Amino acid sequence: MSALDFDPHISVEKPYIAHVRSPDYCVRTINLENISRTIETPFKVFPGNDVNKLNFSDYSSDTKNAIFESARTIQQTSTWMTLDKCLTEMGATQRNKKLRDIFKISKKFWENSLTTLSLTFPRNPFEKQEFAKNTFEGLDENSYIFLLNFIYSNSSAFVLVPDIKIKPESSITRYLEIIDFSVRQLSEWNNKPIFVPLQIDLSKRNLTQILTHYKNNNYSNICINFNNHPCDSDFSANLRSIKQIIDNYMNGLDVVLYYSHLKKEITPHIHDTKVAASDILTQFLGADFIGTERFGGSRNSNSDDPEYIESQALKNNYSSIEEYEQALMYHSTRLFSPKTYYLNSAYL
Repeated sequence: MSALDFDPHISVEKPYIAHVRSPDYCVRTINLENISRTIETPFKVFPGNDVNKLNFSDYSSDTKNAIFESARTIQQTSTWMTLDKCLTEMGATQRNKKLRDIFKISKKFWENSLTTLSLTFPRNPFEKQEFAKNTFEGLDENSYIFLLNFIYSNSSAFVLVPDIKIKPESSITRYLEIIDFSVRQLSEWNNKPIFVPLQIDLSKRNLTQILTHYKNNNYSNICINFNNHPCDSDFSANLRSIKQIIDNYMNGLDVVLYYSHLKKEITPHIHDTKVAASDILTQFLGADFIGTERFGGSRNSNSDDPEYIESQALKNNYSSIEEYEQALMYHSTRLFSPKTYYLNSAYL
């Protein structure tokens, strides 16, 4: 597939409705060709993990053009092994059911909604991975195609190319080969917008190499992967730099930006009754589509240790373990206030 063959399947109407340079806030009319819908951005995407028609009504009973994203990171050893078995050994029916389990999506709800799936690998899935008790042999291209086609079929709004965490020892050339392979497979018989990934914590050298490649291939739909970082002062600075480099390197293309795998809150403490909403702040830093926080990842190995829980209760000045555990529950369940842009504790 040559650069001329790639079709973003998105068109941006001009002139823009509004564009404020400081902050970088732009209201644009974007046409999604595959679903024949026009959306004004910035546009907030709903989290789709474990969502069905009944519990979505708790969000809103009158939400137009709602789009849902299931954002998954393959972190736990058990998930790696399940994915390996799923893609190499299972038949179609069992494979699709298991992949829906991995992404935490409801088949009936997903088939009747506008959706997208996003996936991040913390290490290269094509390479052998050694775990404490198991070995992941690495996927071949044919196995990976099954995964890509599942993502494609379960993404009705737009398709997000799976990402692989770039580490200092990573080969950017190999990374871009995998991105191109994914785009080629997803572009066959396609009318959906395809977004290629870009990580928020890249070095300047890697960033410019990737964006030069994207420019040369006309990849104008870009999904910025926050890698579970918040949009705080450090990462908003990174985002400003990325936006400026995109403007320089991709001049001439209508770049559409989708931000995902965000940390929802900015460094909350368990005693905080309200914290700044990280994800919603990205609309002031060039976001067209604001995705969701990631699902999956590392887990505190001490979270089931009674002694650890007791020590944390004492450290945080709680009179009992029960009071501490209740505070943790309220701490992880917050409601967004559109008036203040803060997330308030559900306890209030």
